Amino acid sequence: MQEFLKDIGIVKSLNGTNIEIEIGSSDDCEECTAKLLCKPISDNKNILSVYTNDKFQIGDSVEVTVKGKSIFLFAFFLYGIPLIILIATLLLGLFVLGNTINHELYSFAFSIITLAVYYLLFRKFIKHNPSFFKHPTIIKTDNLN
Repeated sequence: MQEFLKDIGIVKSLNGTNIEIEIGSSDDCEECTAKLLCKPISDNKNILSVYTNDKFQIGDSVEVTVKGKSIFLFAFFLYGIPLIILIATLLLGLFVLGNTINHELYSFAFSIITLAVYYLLFRKFIKHNPSFFKHPTIIKTDNLN
């Protein structure tokens, strides 16, 4: 059984293959795991930016569907792996530099530099493999909620 997050929104802007969809905010938004994709613009509205080859017009009502597995995978690469890298490089630095002056500072600097390299490589990977993380599915609908 797969988990899906669904919501209805309105297309607010178009820029080539990038569209922005305005989605109404609710109490469920506070606990939603899709915050990685959805950006708040006011207390009761969020903007979701999506790349798509489908043709939409400003004002179209659309249903947005995101797989829960896709959100979890993206969150793991964005937060889980960097946490593991941070802890591993801190411990490695403390072990290797254990007898030097300021070994904590050097270990911390090594960890931050390693994280920076990871995020640069992650960003490059996403640019060259955009289909690795599944984008939200957008379906045109007539419902305006």
